[in-house]
Amino acid sequence: MAASASPSPDSSNKPSSPSKRSKTGSSRAPSQDDSLEADDVTVQSSPVALSRELIRTVPQTLLPIAAYNGTTNPAFPDDPLLFARCTIERGGQIVDEDLMQSLLVPGAFPRTIYARRLACEYSWDRFEAKLESNRIQFTNESEALYLLLELDGQTLYRPSAPIEYGGQFRIALDQALSLCKDRITSEPNARRVTLRWEIRSRCDPPLEDAASEQQDVENALPEEDRDRRTFAEASSPLQEPGVEGTENQDVVAIDTDEEEVLVPEPEDAPADEIDRVTISSDSDSEDAQENDGPLDTMVSTRSGQIDDVMEKRDNAAGWRQTCAFFGHDESSSTIAASHCRKLPGTNRALRPHQMSDVHEVFQSVTNGTGDLGAILAHQMGVGKTMTYQAIMAVRRLAIISAGHYKIYPRQHDSPDGRCGLVGRPFGIQCACEKGGLTAKIVEGLSPGATLLLVPASLLEQTLREANAYFSPKVTFGGLGAKGEDWVRKFVTCCDYAKEPVNSVHKAAAIAEFKRLTDQQHPLPRRTKSKEAYDEAESLKMLADTGVKHSLVPKSDLETVSSSTALVVTTQLFSRDSSWRSAWKGLINLKISDGRKAQLTLRGHYHFGLVVWDEAHDIRNLNTNFAQVLFEILTRQEQPPMIVPATGSPVTDNLSDMALLFSLIRNKTTKAEAESIKAQLRRIDAKLRANASDDDKADAATDLRGILRRSSDSHFRSSPITVKGKPVFETHDCPVDETYAKAVSELTQTVGKSILEKLRDSRARGIDNMEPKSRAATDLFLIQRDKQLRQLELAVHFPGLILAWRDASKKNVTIPTRADNLSKAIGKGYGDSVPKLYLRENIVPPAIWDRLDDILSHSSRLAKLHEICTTAWADRDTYPQDAECWDGFRGPKNVLIFVKWPILAYLIQLWFEKHTDHDHFRSALIHAKLNRTERQEVVDWFRTFTEGGKPKTFTKVLVTTYGLCGTGLDGLKVANYCVHFGAVKDINERDQASSRVDRQGQPLTSHIYYLESQEQPLDRLTARIRDSRDDLFGGNGLLGEIAAFVGEQPNAG
Repeated sequence: MAASASPSPDSSNKPSSPSKRSKTGSSRAPSQDDSLEADDVTVQSSPVALSRELIRTVPQTLLPIAAYNGTTNPAFPDDPLLFARCTIERGGQIVDEDLMQSLLVPGAFPRTIYARRLACEYSWDRFEAKLESNRIQFTNESEALYLLLELDGQTLYRPSAPIEYGGQFRIALDQALSLCKDRITSEPNARRVTLRWEIRSRCDPPLEDAASEQQDVENALPEEDRDRRTFAEASSPLQEPGVEGTENQDVVAIDTDEEEVLVPEPEDAPADEIDRVTISSDSDSEDAQENDGPLDTMVSTRSGQIDDVMEKRDNAAGWRQTCAFFGHDESSSTIAASHCRKLPGTNRALRPHQMSDVHEVFQSVTNGTGDLGAILAHQMGVGKTMTYQAIMAVRRLAIISAGHYKIYPRQHDSPDGRCGLVGRPFGIQCACEKGGLTAKIVEGLSPGATLLLVPASLLEQTLREANAYFSPKVTFGGLGAKGEDWVRKFVTCCDYAKEPVNSVHKAAAIAEFKRLTDQQHPLPRRTKSKEAYDEAESLKMLADTGVKHSLVPKSDLETVSSSTALVVTTQLFSRDSSWRSAWKGLINLKISDGRKAQLTLRGHYHFGLVVWDEAHDIRNLNTNFAQVLFEILTRQEQPPMIVPATGSPVTDNLSDMALLFSLIRNKTTKAEAESIKAQLRRIDAKLRANASDDDKADAATDLRGILRRSSDSHFRSSPITVKGKPVFETHDCPVDETYAKAVSELTQTVGKSILEKLRDSRARGIDNMEPKSRAATDLFLIQRDKQLRQLELAVHFPGLILAWRDASKKNVTIPTRADNLSKAIGKGYGDSVPKLYLRENIVPPAIWDRLDDILSHSSRLAKLHEICTTAWADRDTYPQDAECWDGFRGPKNVLIFVKWPILAYLIQLWFEKHTDHDHFRSALIHAKLNRTERQEVVDWFRTFTEGGKPKTFTKVLVTTYGLCGTGLDGLKVANYCVHFGAVKDINERDQASSRVDRQGQPLTSHIYYLESQEQPLDRLTARIRDSRDDLFGGNGLLGEIAAFVGEQPNAG
C-alpha cells in the first residue's frame, strides 16, 4: 500500500538562496593559478593581511603563526585569554589560581598584533601537570574536568562534555578565543575574563546508559572510553536563527599521541601548490613523516595485497595436528552437524575451522617464539565469539586434565606413554602426555582467571552468550574414585561491576605478593607506621628499600581460578583505579627504629587469559586502556595469554594494529610499541605497492599471529558458514525538483567555504609534506565545516530547508543535536512496545509546527517505502528449525541505519505519520533508552507472532550506526537492511550490514544503499569511502570539492 504523503509545496514556497558570505580582496596580482578559485573568492597571499571578517570565517585553529616582526608591543589586543583569570575549583572551592599566560607553550610568546593567539599555543601538558600536582591531585579515574568561561561574571560558554585530552582542551580554548576576541580590546580588560576549570566527581554511569549521546552519532572512532577519542562538540551561542550551525559532531578524531601543531608560514607560498599542507605531527615524532591520517574510517580493508597476507591459510599437516589434539576424524571437515565437535562442559559444537583456529592460537603461545597469543581478525559473521569462548574452554579443560592426572595417575598409565584413558574424556589431548600441546599449555601458561573486556553496549549480550555456551560444572563419567563420576567447576562468567567486593569470583583473580629480593634498606625513622599509603607512595617505598616483587596466582586457587571469567567493560577498565581497587594487598616493611610500616598496593590481581572483544575500538598506544594492559603484562610473574578479537583490524593502514601486536608480542615499553608501529607501516607500504610473492611471504612472517577468515571462505574445500546469499543494491535518490535549487545553493555555499579553507591551508604548505599528511589535513578541514552537517541533513530530508527558512523568520531554532532531541522526545509514549513518538506534547514545537514540510515527499523516502513494501510482500518461508522464526512465511522485517539521531527520529515520525499501520510498525532505538528498554525493543523485533498468531505486518527497526551497528547477533531476524544515506566508513557500513547478512541467516539478505549521486556531497562521501590512495588531482578530492561550486580544476 502506497504511503500517503503531504502535498509538495508550490513554487512560491521554494527556499531562497542563502545569503553569500562577503569575501576580502586579494593583495596580490591574479595569476593563471587562480583558476581554482570561485568567481567571488580570492586567496590572501599572507595571513597577516587577512581581514577580521575572514578570520571569523576560517576555523581559528587553522590560522598560521605569524612571523614575529620584532615588535614588543605589550598590549596584545587580540590576546583576550593571555592574562585572563584561570581558576581550578573543586566542590565550589578554588584550589589553584593563575593567569592563562602560565600555560603558554615555550617559545610561543610574543606575537604580532595582526593575528590573535592560537589555542594550540596553550599547553595541555602544562595544564595536565598542574592538575596532577600535589596541591590539586586530580584523579582522572574518579573525577572529571569541566570548563566554564565567564565574562564580567556572566556565563559565556559552557561545553557539556568534560575535558579529558589535548584535542578537547584546544577546541574549548578556540571557542573561548572566538567568543572573547570582539569583546576584549586591551590587556587590563582581559582580567574581566575568567576560565573556571571545575573538578567534579565522576560517578560510574549506569550500565544501561553506557552508550552516551556522543555514541549515538557517527563516531570517528567506534569507542575508546571514549579512549576512542572524538573531538568535543564545539557549542557556540553565536548562531544563525533557526539553524544550529555550530554543531561540530562529525569532526575527524586524531590520536592524542599525534597532536597537531601549526607550522610557520613560508614566505610567498605559491597558490598552485595545492598539495601542500599546514598541519603535521610533532616534528620530532616519526609521525611527522608518516602521519596515520584521521581515524574517521575512510578506507576499504579489501585491498587484495593485504588480505592475501592476512587471510587464514589451512594445510593438511595443521589439520592432522588439530584432529590429533581434539580426537577428531580428519575426514569430518564440513559444517555438517555430524562433523562438528562439542567440548565437555560446553553447549554448542565447534565447527572444524574453529577447532583449527583454537589449535593454532595455542600453538602460537607454546612454540617458543615468546608470543602471548593471536589476533582473531575474522570478518563479521564467521564466529569469533564462539572461537574465543572455545579458547577459554580448552584452557580450563587442560588444567582439569592436569589435576586429574595429579590425583589419579594410575588411570593414565599405558605402555606406549600415551594417556591410558579411553578416547578423549577431556575433549582434548590429556596433560599426562609429555611434550604434547596440553602439557605445554599447563606448564607454560598461567592458571589465573580470565579477564574478558567488551564495550559497554555488548556487556549483556556477552554475558548471555557466555552463560549459554559454558556450564558452571562439568561431569566426567567414571573418572572418579572407584569408578564414580568426577565433577569439577567449569567456567562461570560474571559481570565484574555487579560482583560484591568479597565475591568468590573476584577472589579467583587475587594474586600473591612475591618478594624477588629481601628488603635491603630500612625505611627512615620519620616514616609513619600507621599512615595509609597510596599505591604510588607504596611503590616508591618498595623501590627505596630495594624490594623487587612480582605477582603470582595463589597456590590454592591454581585449579579453580581458571573457572572464573570476569567481564569488564572497556570504559570501566580504562579508569583503572575504579576496578583495580577490588584487589588490594598489604605489605609490611621495616622502619629503622624497629617498627613496621604497612603499605597498601592496589591491583593485586593475576589473570591467566585476557580476551578483548571489538579490539578495533582502541588503537592509541598512549590511552589509559593500553597502559593498564601493559601493566598487567609487566606486573605478573607470568604474563597472561592475550586474545584480541576484531572484525575490522585495519581502518587506515596496518599500523592500526600496533597496540594489538604489541600485546601479543609482549612488547610493553613505549619504544618497543612504537617500533612495532613503524614496522607495520613499512609492511603496509610494501604491500600496497604491488608486492611480489616474496614480499608477501616476508610480510606473512612478520604478521604471524593474526588469523583472518572471510564469511564466504572455505575450509578444506567446504564453506565455513551457512547463510542466505546477500543481494546488494545501490539506488540513486535525486533531490526532488521542488528543493533542487535550494539544495544546490546550499551546496555551493558550503563548497565555497570549504574550498577557501583548503586553498588557505595549502597556500601555507610545506614542500616535503607527505601526501598522507595532506589527506589528513584536507579531510580534517572539510569535516570541521559547520555548514557541512546542515547540508547533509538537507540531502536526506530536503524539506528541512523550508522548515529552516520558516524558523529563521520567526527566530526559532529547530533542534537537531542528539542531546536536545533526547530531552525532548524522552522515551516516547504508550504502555506497549514499541513506543510511539508522533504526539504534539513530546515532539519539539519547532519540529511539530513544520512537520509537513520536513516530512514532505522525497525520492529517498519514496524508495524507502518501496523497499518496505517489498519486504511486506516477501513470502519466503523460514526453515522449521526451532528458532524464533520457525516456519514463518509472512512479511519480513527491515533494519534501517542512519548516521545522525535526528535522521532516525524523523524516519520514525514519517513511519507513524505517512505509512499504513496495518502493513508497517516501526520502533526507534536511541541513546535515551536504557539497556533494558533497548532489549525490550529487540525482543519485540524478534517476535514473529502477534496475539498468538503469525504477524501480518513488517516490523521496522530504526537506529544509528553508533548504537546498533556492531556486536548484536539478534537482529538477523530482519533480512532487509537499508543504509538511508551515503557512509564514509566502509567498515562501519559492513559491520551494520552484517547484522542481517551473517551466520545463521537462512534467507536471502537484501542490502540497500540509498544515495543522491547527483549531489557532490554524496559523491565525495562515496569517494572517501571507496579509496584513500587517489584523493588528489582533478579527478580526486579537489575535483569533488571544486564541483561544489561548479568549477573545473583546469578551467581558465
